[in-house]
Amino acid sequence: MKYNDFNLKGDSEMKRKYIPVKIRRKIIEQYNRVCPACGRGNLSFDADSIEQTATIDHIIPLSRGGTNDESNLQLLCRPCNAAKRDMTMDEYMDYLRKRDETDRLLEVIYNEIPDLKDSFPEILNHAGVLLKYDVVKAIYDYVQNGR
Repeated sequence: MKYNDFNLKGDSEMKRKYIPVKIRRKIIEQYNRVCPACGRGNLSFDADSIEQTATIDHIIPLSRGGTNDESNLQLLCRPCNAAKRDMTMDEYMDYLRKRDETDRLLEVIYNEIPDLKDSFPEILNHAGVLLKYDVVKAIYDYVQNGR
């Protein structure tokens, strides 16, 4: 299934409804108790820790025109579900990729310009993940193409 196949009209918000236990069990087994976003495994609806707690997530959020249909439901761990907020799954995966890529690019930049390591993180902490990625990527490209 492609996540982009859904209509993302946000004009009429569908109401959240209770997902029956039978469907919740089917979904957790369909995903083999593994969060598809971060890979955390052994998820359970009655876990002792927040990180291992399974949640049912709307791939296309209800606020973005998604439905309560089983085809729009997936398993996520509680931390990923909370971080995903009202993003589609594609948007959330792009967010995670950019967050991880930012860390990798920063290591290269700090190796090339060690003086940045003292002040740059404080400046970047005021930017969201996507803006931080754009700034770091631009600096990385500048460093790699010769200053």
